[in-house]
Amino acid sequence: MTNEIKFFISHTKGDKDYCDDFDTIIEKVTSPDLKKHRFRSELCQEEFENPKWITIIKKIESSSALFLLVGPKLYEMAQLSLDIINRPLSKAEETEIRDKIIHWRHTQNWIAFEIGVACSKRMDVWVICYGARMNFPVPYSNNLFVATKELSNKITSLRFEEILKEYLHGQKFPFQNNLVSSSLRFKGQICSKCKAQFNLRSTLNVKWVYYKCPQCLERIDFPKEILL
Repeated sequence: MTNEIKFFISHTKGDKDYCDDFDTIIEKVTSPDLKKHRFRSELCQEEFENPKWITIIKKIESSSALFLLVGPKLYEMAQLSLDIINRPLSKAEETEIRDKIIHWRHTQNWIAFEIGVACSKRMDVWVICYGARMNFPVPYSNNLFVATKELSNKITSLRFEEILKEYLHGQKFPFQNNLVSSSLRFKGQICSKCKAQFNLRSTLNVKWVYYKCPQCLERIDFPKEILL
């Protein structure tokens, strides 16, 4: 039943606007009481009990799927951590970015924990990113949504509404080897480098010719069946 369905949102609190756009999509296909149908790991602090990991496990166990939102702030934090590896920093720079790096490491560790719990439950884990903006690996994920528009975009929103409605009807999205769905527009993919298996879903146009494997970040050409 609809009121039994909940979606766990893994994210950084810096991407509140991105999360709010996803909330709007969820609210369109569920009841107006949004809190019954989604839990946001960094933006639902009032629902936490201590220690925090107990709440995370309970919320994931009561969810139908986990959605990792790779919003602009999460991407920016991950990129910053990569940049400081590749070049020396001045003392002034170290002071300026120290808090950002601490926040990234904190968020990264919690995301890893959340996805690990979802993996142990064999839940669907969706990675949602914009184009090829994926700069950190997600070792367990069986669905990848590559958007060429923001979540508030009408086409992107409609695609997610279709997905969420399937969950409301008891549907899951395990890996489907080479399965192409013309209605939901996804295709099973196997990364040639790390052999990761996942379903690819997108709001594509000819602007993007490749995406990145969510598990090893290898560049992969978009399959022609969904490059429309």
